[in-house]
Parts: sequence; structure tokens; C-alpha cells
Amino acid sequence: MPKGKGYYTLKFHSSEDKAIAKSQLIWQLSTGSLRLREWVRYFNPYKESSSLAQVWVRIYYLLVEFWHPEVLSGIGRWLGQPLKIDGNSIDDEVAQYARIFVEIDLAQPLAESMVIDGGDYYFNIDLSYEYIPLYCTKCKIVGHSVDRCRKGKKVEK
Repeated sequence: MPKGKGYYTLKFHSSEDKAIAKSQLIWQLSTGSLRLREWVRYFNPYKESSSLAQVWVRIYYLLVEFWHPEVLSGIGRWLGQPLKIDGNSIDDEVAQYARIFVEIDLAQPLAESMVIDGGDYYFNIDLSYEYIPLYCTKCKIVGHSVDRCRKGKKVEK
């Protein structure tokens, strides 16, 4: 049942179904991922704030030898919570860039590059983010920008 602001209540037919759902806190869906958490008393979705967003990250200049799920997941962990690796990035489809789907914290600065330890040498990769959602630094939530923030605006009489 939808509760607003992207929150839902899930009801289960059995305690076994609930245990299965709780065994994995993040569920991968075709449109993104679903994060589960235990219900808390007096939960109000309109008072919740989150700076987390799920975005595709492009990785440029990654040497062909490092196009492996373990390496790409490691880059994702450095950025946040890795959720998915683009199929072309692991199916020997080396292209201009690799892609990973990552849950990032928009309250933190977004990395534009990083150094990879290649064992015998180090090399730089560049990162770019696809479709970063709006983030309000005033109320610390994803979904609108500071200029559209209603928090703290005076109501004229």
C-alpha cells in the first residue's frame, strides 16, 4: 500500500514470506532497487528525509584487464552501495565506458575521478553520473532544489 513520498507498507501472507523478504534488505527491480526496513511506530513519510539516490555511474579510462564484476563492484563500494552492473560492462563488450548502478549519498561530494591500484602501477579513471536527481541542501532531501524548497518559506497573509 502506498504511503507517500515513495514509501510503501508491505503485508505478508505468512511469517515465512516475511522472513524471505527480510533476508535481503535491498531488492533489485527493473526500474531500480527497493530498500526494506522494519516498520516503526508513528511513521510519517512526510517527515522522513533521505539524501540517498540511485544513479548510473559511467567509468571512463578503465583498462580492459579490469573490466570484471569484482573490480566494478569495488568501484561501486567506494562510491556508495553498488546495486547492479550494466550487462555490457561484464559481457566482454568493452566500450567507451563501463556502467554501474550505485546508491549514493547526495549530501556527500560526488567523486569525479579515482586512482586504481593496478598492482604494478596506478592509473586514473574518470567518473560521470547519469541523471542525478535534484537534492535540496536546505532540508536535506532528494526531490527538489533549494529554490523550490518550502521549508522555512514565510507564508504571506
